[in-house]
Amino acid sequence: MSETVPCPLCSRPAPRRHGAQTGYQAPKVFAIHHCDGCETAFCQPLEVDPAVYEAIYRNVETTPGYARYLDYSKGVLTAADPLAWLADREDVYWGIRQYMDARSDRKLKVLEIGSGLGYLTHSLNRRGHEALGLDLSQTAVDAATKRYGPYYRCGDAVRYAETSGERYDVIVATELIEHVPDVRAFLGALGRLLKAGGDVILTTPNRTAYPPDVLWETEPPPVHLWWFSENAIEHLGGDLGLETTFVDFSAYNVLDPDRPRVKVRKYQPTRGGVLDASGKVVTSTVKRVLHALGLRPATRALRHAAKRTLHSVRKRPETAEPRRTVLCAVMHRPA
Repeated sequence: MSETVPCPLCSRPAPRRHGAQTGYQAPKVFAIHHCDGCETAFCQPLEVDPAVYEAIYRNVETTPGYARYLDYSKGVLTAADPLAWLADREDVYWGIRQYMDARSDRKLKVLEIGSGLGYLTHSLNRRGHEALGLDLSQTAVDAATKRYGPYYRCGDAVRYAETSGERYDVIVATELIEHVPDVRAFLGALGRLLKAGGDVILTTPNRTAYPPDVLWETEPPPVHLWWFSENAIEHLGGDLGLETTFVDFSAYNVLDPDRPRVKVRKYQPTRGGVLDASGKVVTSTVKRVLHALGLRPATRALRHAAKRTLHSVRKRPETAEPRRTVLCAVMHRPA
């Protein structure tokens, strides 16, 4: 009989679906649990490993999924509208732009949690909003400040909520919540920083876009600790008195259809490790040769641009799915 534990989000039973999911770095493995209630998947142990992140940032130009952030940090500097430029390259930022376009009637006080290289905070400031970026990494904060200006602070969201008297119209957290062990404490902190009538916008990989028996189609643990469903996000928001809605991606999906393409055996792993035991990126021979020559395979941004160009010359479908493999949630605090 599989081990069952209470779901940390909703306390419903969460059976262990696999006991040896390959971790982000060899040779670690993790148990994966699926909640019967809120439908979220999570790993055990539910703990961050700082050494893994150190290895990622030592290899940032070759680590899958991270090199594009460097491209974005440079590209926004020359874009007339940096947020629109980002939105043309990735669904995450398209969702943020949809929200900001709907609130363009006034200047907003915005806090970005996990601002990283700083390009989204910069883009929001360029839109005329008053945006501040908060990140745990002093190195990231220093780099963003040098590149974009004095709009960044080093700190933890929970600590910042305890010590800051600031309140914000909008709090943005893109692709962050899945990295956080104590999700309730994190969202509680964001709630305390939010003005009445304000919104938390968060994006995260969308468990709901896949069949229930897909084990873990997101970054291997402990980089991603959670794979959230829409139900789980609504549940968490409700516990904080926040009303949750999701950005409708139908318009984006017309140009860039988002269909999960994963062949699985029921509750079996689909993702392998990324780093070997020494912290080096596990990659193909072709990619190693390209890197040695100073070249890089096509970035995700370029692939998206190519797909959007191709679909723009085809007959557009009359309808498209509102859901995507990333979810963008707007958690509203009633005035």
